[in-house]
Amino acid sequence: MRRRKSKQKIQFSSRSHPAEGVTSLIVGAISLVFLLFLCIFSWSERGQAGLWVGFVGILVLFLSIFGFVLAIKGYRKEDIYMITPITGAVSNGVILVVMMLLYVFGAVS
Repeated sequence: MRRRKSKQKIQFSSRSHPAEGVTSLIVGAISLVFLLFLCIFSWSERGQAGLWVGFVGILVLFLSIFGFVLAIKGYRKEDIYMITPITGAVSNGVILVVMMLLYVFGAVS
């Protein structure tokens, strides 16, 4: 018997990763690195790291808000791969929640 090769269809898609989604993912990664650095530095100083740690923390908070907004803008585009905007929104959203919890617990104690 002769085996037939099945025809493989090559489908080209015009979908791409939106620039806003990729940028949001990069901003989320940068925010995470800064957050981890600030937590480690503050822990090593036993909570007496100084005012500049809080200032950089506020910048990380605003950076994650910016990344979240970019992810939402990228999510609204049509004919795109959804993985980058969703991943960017989730990563920036988690960092945003963590930062807000840190500031609320810091203000209470």
